[in-house]
Amino acid sequence: MLRFKSYTVASGFMALLMGLALLATGPASGGVRTSKANALRTNVPQSCHRPFNAYAVPKSFLLRCGDRVFPLKRVERLTGGGSGYVYYVDGVRTVVTVAPKAFNPLTASGDRLAEYHYPPKPSGGQALQTWISLVSQGHFVRPSRYLVGIYPPRIVLGATNVYNPIWAGNMATKCSTCLSYQDVYSTWDEPHYDSTPCPNPVENSNWVGLGGFDTATLAQDGTAVGEENVGVGSHQAWYELIVFGSGPIVPIKGLYATAGQQFTAETDRIQGGYDLFLKNDYTGAKWSSFVSFSPYDGHTAEAITEDPEGGVGSGVNLEKFDPFTVVDAEASRDGVNFRGIASFDHDDLIMRYNGVTLAHAASTNSGGNSWPFNYDNCS
Repeated sequence: MLRFKSYTVASGFMALLMGLALLATGPASGGVRTSKANALRTNVPQSCHRPFNAYAVPKSFLLRCGDRVFPLKRVERLTGGGSGYVYYVDGVRTVVTVAPKAFNPLTASGDRLAEYHYPPKPSGGQALQTWISLVSQGHFVRPSRYLVGIYPPRIVLGATNVYNPIWAGNMATKCSTCLSYQDVYSTWDEPHYDSTPCPNPVENSNWVGLGGFDTATLAQDGTAVGEENVGVGSHQAWYELIVFGSGPIVPIKGLYATAGQQFTAETDRIQGGYDLFLKNDYTGAKWSSFVSFSPYDGHTAEAITEDPEGGVGSGVNLEKFDPFTVVDAEASRDGVNFRGIASFDHDDLIMRYNGVTLAHAASTNSGGNSWPFNYDNCS
């Protein structure tokens, strides 16, 4: 969901509808609140505005609510013995991969890791230790018979570089003489949520991504809470690829974070698209996919907690979360050498609206790869 720095809600929204999203100079939202300009939900049945499981309701319900269903087209046998489940999400080829049970990523070649869309192996440091933990254990979530694309209403508003109405966290920023960011990951303790001091609706999402702040292009994946009314379950994993300010939210069937336990998400730009990798580090459930998606903005790499629909008087309040820690969040410009996001030139984004701080990232460690997230206010 786009957040324009210098546009009012009304003028920014009209600019989007006129196809001027590339002129935007604010952040594209993560979380789970984006829609296509030609798929805005108008006259949506009242039944759509209630909690539902996107993979449990009938397909007719999803279609009536303005969402879309993308069936499994075929299953391909991969060279190494695994399987690739092929979908076309809004015409974008998406391959969810499952490695064979005997596959050992710790000893596999780079080509085999790439075939199953595992994160690339870092050269060393904390990033390598995180990678070993991430790939050494776990089981793939069984791919579903179809993927669901969710198209909720969008909100457009102004934003500034440090104080932001929807984002809090750390964002590695662009360098005119440097390579673009190619890969970013974050491992965080999935937060517990308390009863909120604000009335419903309330929501929060945690994600990692490439781009989205200076352009209308963003690739991201993470977890969400408070999005049940659009079909994303509590703590359910999702991904979203945005261009021109639009792109469906794709919840992942069977993959959820466990509150109080670690969850990892990675977004890796490769030739022709993105490798996306998510894992519940506590249960071992994991999901990997290649999405054939040419738009790319490598100017920023970020690890964010967000109020996806906040920032406007009629927006949604921030869900009250207990303080939680980003255990390790790093970015790479070459896909091999990683550093803490806050060790680059970076912005410490503070979620603030109408002069009220909603959430912020506390001071990072010396490596710039770990910090606590703190809740302040819901609106």
